[in-house]
Amino acid sequence: MHEDVSAVDARVLAQLARTTSPGALARAALRRDLVGADAVLEVLGDDPDALVNRALLAFGGVSADLRAGLELFVRALAAPGAGAGIEHLDLALQAAVVLGDDTRARVLLAESGVDPWVAWAAEVDLTAGHDGWLERLSSPFVDAGLEPVGVAAGDGSPFDRLTSVVPDVVEDGPLVSVVVSVFRPGPSFEPAVQSLLAQTWRPLEVLLVDDANDPADAARILDLAATDDRIRILRQDVNGGTYRGRNRALREARGEFFGFQDADDWMHPRRLERQVRELEAHEHLVAVSSRAVRLHEDLRITRVGAPPFTLNLPSLLVRREPVLRRLGGFDPVRKAADLEFVRRLETVFGSEAARTLEEPLTLYQLSHGSLSRADFRLSWHHPSRHAYHSGFSRWHRRSSARDLRLNPDGPRPFAAPAHLGGPEADQRVAVAVWADLRERGPGGRFAVELASLARTVDRVGVLGGEPARRSSRRREEPADRVLDLVDRGVVAWLDPTRECSADVLVVRDPELLVLPPSREAWHVRADRVVLAAERAPESDDGPLFDPTDVERAAQLLTGASEVQWWAADVDVVAGLSAWGVEVTGPVGRWEVLGPVRSPQPVPGATVVGLLDDLTGCTGAGTRPRAPHGVDARVLGRGRGGGWVPIDDRRVGRRAFSRTCDVVLVPQDWPRPDRDAAWLDVLEEGAVPVLSLERERVQALHDPAERDRRRRSLLAEAARDYDAAWARRLPELLRR
Repeated sequence: MHEDVSAVDARVLAQLARTTSPGALARAALRRDLVGADAVLEVLGDDPDALVNRALLAFGGVSADLRAGLELFVRALAAPGAGAGIEHLDLALQAAVVLGDDTRARVLLAESGVDPWVAWAAEVDLTAGHDGWLERLSSPFVDAGLEPVGVAAGDGSPFDRLTSVVPDVVEDGPLVSVVVSVFRPGPSFEPAVQSLLAQTWRPLEVLLVDDANDPADAARILDLAATDDRIRILRQDVNGGTYRGRNRALREARGEFFGFQDADDWMHPRRLERQVRELEAHEHLVAVSSRAVRLHEDLRITRVGAPPFTLNLPSLLVRREPVLRRLGGFDPVRKAADLEFVRRLETVFGSEAARTLEEPLTLYQLSHGSLSRADFRLSWHHPSRHAYHSGFSRWHRRSSARDLRLNPDGPRPFAAPAHLGGPEADQRVAVAVWADLRERGPGGRFAVELASLARTVDRVGVLGGEPARRSSRRREEPADRVLDLVDRGVVAWLDPTRECSADVLVVRDPELLVLPPSREAWHVRADRVVLAAERAPESDDGPLFDPTDVERAAQLLTGASEVQWWAADVDVVAGLSAWGVEVTGPVGRWEVLGPVRSPQPVPGATVVGLLDDLTGCTGAGTRPRAPHGVDARVLGRGRGGGWVPIDDRRVGRRAFSRTCDVVLVPQDWPRPDRDAAWLDVLEEGAVPVLSLERERVQALHDPAERDRRRRSLLAEAARDYDAAWARRLPELLRR
């Protein structure tokens, strides 16, 4: 039993191990904070791919264990079939350096495929305290034609004593305004501003935004401003965050160019000069940014999962007037608006109007007190950051350039999570729906149902999930239609890392609870949980979930006093009932259809299938004659009518439908049975028909016509069943 949430049946673990990519599973587990992924991969023993992804799980997560991860990775290297180009070599090297295991670090450095910047950072850290360390640290700057860095004598951390001596300056040129937003400044504040004042580009205006600091910190800002007449102070009466300060500075700045500096980073003296020269040399450019080396205050560089050389978003330098006129300003949230601003700039002006210099012009300090630090771990971003990224991406995608001018004091163009400084959201809802909301999954079909529910229930919330069996290596965007409901306030996007409460939590797919989220990542409480099952626990290929484990996980995660099962159709009712589960249903399908898959042309004869009255349905009919010139199969027992029997005790309806091009669904079956079978056939890639008229069968010999007909039926069924479920759901929830 997993220590905090669930127990997973050994057969389900084995099935997941057989059918899921280790890389996709490990990344999804880290991305969603899922419990139990290591147990799945452990089933695969010394398979190198499984071992390196178990190492990935150990390197990341809330309770990272670098030592265990390194041991697993070493086992993977030694395993038969490991080969060259093994994944996560960079992470193993970083772990060895952080752990002080110099011997293993040297061995890993010798492996082919190590990222050059990760290798450079490891070499620098391994030589710390020895001759040649400072030369290694400076080598990226020197290679870019920049002066080397040094560390001055004196008090303070090594980071705060960084320096670089340059022999020349630029006295004449367009004025550059740089804003530094300051709130509760740390010890690196003065060194950061001094690195700005030491720029070779002398036509400079420094705007220090005093973001409603207390008297002691305000005095520090005043004292620093007194040292250089290029500094102006902009005092905010109310603390509004970095981006509100930048917006004010953008309006009040005097420079032709406008840039930014974080209050704890160090700029190489030539950063502004290099970026201004790039803008001057290319009139079509509107913005130029540069790269940064990330390191700690003691100048150690290596951190597991953190690339040492990265794009530095706060290094952005823009042409102030056109940017202010066409973009308006930054989104006034507390965090994460840098990327939104850059992406909006590229959308409005064109991607060719922005350029990144591949030079390390900033040393970016990995500060423990950073607002952003807690939002990132290896392969994990805070869910609110994902929601924010999805929201602004949709706004950019759907808007004209003219409509992307943001008024920071006007209505929001897209929803912003409270965690990032958006409006404080009420996390108490009548109904919360937990579902796979990905665009490439079933998420796009939820909009009608969710909107209908929202018209009936006072407040509806949604939570995104990712069943382990359908996990992906990369994060995927939520469905556009669901985002539209969130932006319009029809439904609320709930943050499971904050306290949430619901009268009813509808778990859209019980497989979301096979590897459930950890308690650290999930703070959703519910009085009642409804498990809406679209599939039976057992498939033709093996077990999908254990209903007992799923129920237990639901109760432990939510504290619910009642867990109820809904079954979509008679097959699911029978499958759940076999486990002794009390089921409500069939209630109709919520996930009406899976992803559209065009049927593959069958060499030779068209395969026509018949669903017999012995396939578990309640009606009885007469078996028709098989058409001439086709491969005719019947799911049932007993020969007759020219059909080849397929034993329904060994093959299920869905598996049978996958072998067919056309499937006859008997007209005299009761409507619920006939509709369920009709959808099963469509979902498995065949065309359902209600009769075997000669003209219809002949037309369906053509693969293109089958595909056209099936797509038409898919669209028709989606409309009908979406509407039917939308009407039914509020009634069921009121029970």
